[in-house]
Amino acid sequence: GASHLPADESGMISINLLTMIAMGAYGFWCAGTAYLHMQKNGQIHLITLIFSAAYLLQLLSVFCELLHLIQYARDGKGLRFRHTVFALDFVSGLAQTMSELILSVLLIALAFGWTLGLESQAPLEGLAGKLLSGLQKPGVLLRGLKSPSAGLLLGVGGT
Repeated sequence: GASHLPADESGMISINLLTMIAMGAYGFWCAGTAYLHMQKNGQIHLITLIFSAAYLLQLLSVFCELLHLIQYARDGKGLRFRHTVFALDFVSGLAQTMSELILSVLLIALAFGWTLGLESQAPLEGLAGKLLSGLQKPGVLLRGLKSPSAGLLLGVGGT
């Protein structure tokens, strides 16, 4: 037909639209649940906020990719830097990468015992132990990142 999309990408607009609708609906449900939890307990766990940031970046990625594909189907160029200043193809990839990075860091922090009570265990030894102990105490690590310095980051596990 009239679409400029290659054969291997036919149907991608529908898939991205369905994905965006499903992610949006699930995101609203989760946001409502988190809000009720916050009202009940007066706080939301940091993991929830970090996961929410990754989820919103993933939703942004799908939305930008959808707009790029719709434009590409119309004109065969899409929303890339070489064709427009609204390079949503690039924004889509960047948001996807940031979402994956956030989730990877979150999983590494959980693997190092975040929220599992490792603070009561003996501290890790040596320089590597000091560096890795920041992952056991992400709140201290995140506070240290407000004004990063090598001494502060190396001393995170010393307390």
